[in-house]
Amino acid sequence: MWKVLDLLKTWIESKSRTWRKLVYNEVLGQVAPSLIFSNVKDELPKCKSRYAAGKKIVVQFENLSELETGKEMLEKAGVEAALNDGWAHRSITRDISWGIPVPEEIDEEMLGKTLYVWPDSLIAPLAFTQLALKKKGLDPSQYRDYWCNPKAQISQFIGADNVFFYIVMQGALWFGSQEDITRMPVAGELQLSDVFANCHL
Repeated sequence: MWKVLDLLKTWIESKSRTWRKLVYNEVLGQVAPSLIFSNVKDELPKCKSRYAAGKKIVVQFENLSELETGKEMLEKAGVEAALNDGWAHRSITRDISWGIPVPEEIDEEMLGKTLYVWPDSLIAPLAFTQLALKKKGLDPSQYRDYWCNPKAQISQFIGADNVFFYIVMQGALWFGSQEDITRMPVAGELQLSDVFANCHL
């Protein structure tokens, strides 16, 4: 996730006028390169700060380079700081009997674990598109005409509780599948979608 963070943040920032503020602010706050510490904040690179639980302060920087500079400055001043990176540590497995078993050869600790539903749901729209094409008698590989075409507009309508997954996690997954993870997707690669979130009543 960290390898695509700056690109993911740039993409999210490009949606400031497209997405609802609720969606935009939620995911931007999640992925802003952040440190959390409990002492003073002086002379750091350009950043925003907010209070966090336990009388601590979260400092959000513009990019990973400034995050590293800020962390070094804090450590030099004797201020303990840790990455505020809970967003990058979402479990994709569960200790349940139903589901797709995780291959044991990946890691001995995966014995008995199954793939959790949310990673599968991120790629499900691709399968849905393939199935819809097949039901119409068309070649399922034509899904690429929609999902890998920068001229196609992909919109997803979801509940506000899922914006993290369909913006941060799906965006990171799409970037990670590219030949070059340091740029926006080009023709032939999975394109990023616009997300419209709805609140539950």
